[in-house]
Amino acid sequence: MMKIKDRQKYLKKIGLYKDKVDGIEGKNTDKAYKFFNIIFLNKSSDKYTKDTEKLLKAIYKSYCKSKYMKSTDWKYFPNFKESEFKCTCKSKYCDGYNGRKNKCYMKLIMFAQYMRNYYDKPISISSGVRCKKRNSQVGGVKNSKHLVFKAMDFKVGNLKASEVIKVVKKMPLIDYTYEINTWYVHANI
Repeated sequence: MMKIKDRQKYLKKIGLYKDKVDGIEGKNTDKAYKFFNIIFLNKSSDKYTKDTEKLLKAIYKSYCKSKYMKSTDWKYFPNFKESEFKCTCKSKYCDGYNGRKNKCYMKLIMFAQYMRNYYDKPISISSGVRCKKRNSQVGGVKNSKHLVFKAMDFKVGNLKASEVIKVVKKMPLIDYTYEINTWYVHANI
C-alpha cells in the first residue's frame, strides 16, 4: 500500500483533498477517501482499501497525462457519456462542443458521478458546455464556465435544489454553485 503522504498527494492532484500533504491520516484525509470511494467504487466508505488504491493510481496517472477526459477515461464513469454535456444549440451555432470536443474536464465528470452515486438517483443535465451564442441566449455571463466545459446545470431525480445544494457545497471539486430554480442547480469546477 502507498504511504499516506503519497495518497494525499494523489488525492490533492485530482481535487479531492484540500489540506496539507503531511502524511498524517486525519479527518480530511478520510473525507477525501470517502469522496473517492463514492465516485469510483460507489461505496460510502472512508476506508482506504486495495480497490481504492488500484483506482487511485489509475485515475492519478490518467489525470497527470491530461486533465481532460480521454476516450479511455469514460469507463470510470459508467453513468455518463460526453454527449450528455453537449451544447443545447443542437449544433445550430457550434459543433455541439463549442470547439472543445474531447476537452471535457475530468473533475466535472467526477463531480457528476459523485452526485449520481451519492444519491443513487439519475442526474439530468440541462446544460453542459455552451457556445457563445447559446450562452447569450440563455442569459449566461460573458465569462461563463460553461464556455470552457467547466460547468453544468443539473437536477438529481425528483429532489429539490435546496436539498441538493447542501451536498454540492461540501464537494471539494466545486468552486461556485447556486440554485437555478426549484429543481435545478448550477455548479462550476
